[in-house]
This record gives sequence, C-alpha cells and structure tokens, in this order.
Amino acid sequence: MVPFQALESLGVSVDVICPEKKKGDIIATAIHDFTDCQTYVELRDHNFFITKTFDEVDAREYQGLHVCGGRAPEYIRLNQKVLELTRYFFNKNLPVAAICHGIQVLIAAGVTKSRTMVCYSAVSPDLKISGG
Repeated sequence: MVPFQALESLGVSVDVICPEKKKGDIIATAIHDFTDCQTYVELRDHNFFITKTFDEVDAREYQGLHVCGGRAPEYIRLNQKVLELTRYFFNKNLPVAAICHGIQVLIAAGVTKSRTMVCYSAVSPDLKISGG
C-alpha cells in the first residue's frame, strides 16, 4: 500500500492487480507486528481496491513491477501468469521491486541467480539456494 501511495504522490500511474481478481474487487492489507515470539502477528488492515483485471494486463504498457510482501507471495508464486509477468520485466531490464516475502515470486520465476538482493530473513535460505 505504501509503495502505491508513494508512487501516486509523485504522479506515477499505478495499477494494482491480483490473480483471479477483477477491477473493483477488494483485497485486505495486513499489519505485521513483532512480538516476543520468534515470528510476527498479522492483523487485518485497510481494504485495497484492485484497479485492473489481472487477465487484461499487457506488460508492454508498464515501466516497472512491484511485488507485494506479506503472505500473498506464498500463493501468487504458484500462478504461471504471475511468473511470466515477472520474467518479462527482468528480461527487459525494467525496474522490479519486491518487498518482504515478495522475493519468493522472484525465486519461483527463476530470476535471482547471480543477483544481489535483500529479503525478509525467513526467506534468505531460499534466496541462497536459488543462487541469489
């Protein structure tokens, strides 16, 4: 949500897409809070509106890609269209940003080898295994 707001505040046109979602659908964002445990607590946050139907996206119309964090990458990385879209941006050397668990999508797309990347600590073993 914050990258979306930051880019829009700079006048950048941004679309929010999600597999199996249509323009106008709502997805819930989450707040992550670290506790005394070895993990984090996830709480429901704001509703966020999908701005474009996923199946209508033409990657050639975009100048960059941002992959969300949180738990969504665990699931969207299983979608071949998501992986193809991710590979498109890497193959064209266009900007790609992935936050937190978003790196899981990049790993699944096979684009991390020999690249320096940062990620959430729980994902770092997967990044190392992938050659990143």
